Amino acid sequence: MSSPIFKHQVNRRDSSLRDYYYRDGDERFYKRIWAGIVPPSERPGAIVVVAEELSLRPPAHIYWIDESQESATDHLMQQALDFKALYQVQEFYGRTKDKDFYRYLSFWNANRRERNLKTIEISEAPNSAEGNISFHIGVIRNRLSPNQKTLHLGESKLLPAAFQELSMSDVSTAKDFEHPVLAALGFVVSALDSYGAEWDNQEEQFAEMEYDIDSIIDR
Repeated sequence: MSSPIFKHQVNRRDSSLRDYYYRDGDERFYKRIWAGIVPPSERPGAIVVVAEELSLRPPAHIYWIDESQESATDHLMQQALDFKALYQVQEFYGRTKDKDFYRYLSFWNANRRERNLKTIEISEAPNSAEGNISFHIGVIRNRLSPNQKTLHLGESKLLPAAFQELSMSDVSTAKDFEHPVLAALGFVVSALDSYGAEWDNQEEQFAEMEYDIDSIIDR
């Protein structure tokens, strides 16, 4: 695992507070820490954690933070809990129309609530209902294109192999259970692209956000 991410608050010029995230020794500050998740099926399940940079000028860059593959669903969920605690993960995105997994997740969460333990809630990733990930592959490739390059895969060990495994002929019919690592990345990146801006707009216009940078430097 990578080094932990810490949550802090920054003062806006209107005296309100906003959460931000950082890790020791890292010059970047992050606005959101989200993760994509795909349960085990024909292949091991996967989780990919990414961070969206705190930036006043969109598009914000997205950075790979960590990843995991697990063959057992119990192990995958424990890894999700570990990532949530270590990296302050706010949201998990997946395919909620996967009835078997969500039946399991409902039971797993209910069992943990009875014991006053932490749970994992998973939201629907954009365009994920049918399990086809051609849309998500397109989102990833757009952000990796030389003209944009706003997705940074860092020290990922799983993603380079996953990209090599996916041929151009596979893309139109690719399914999440066939390419779980890419699906997990695609789910979370597409969620940031689709829902992140909505979160900002609900609070205020993104272009009008102002931060007291001294509050960050002097944390």
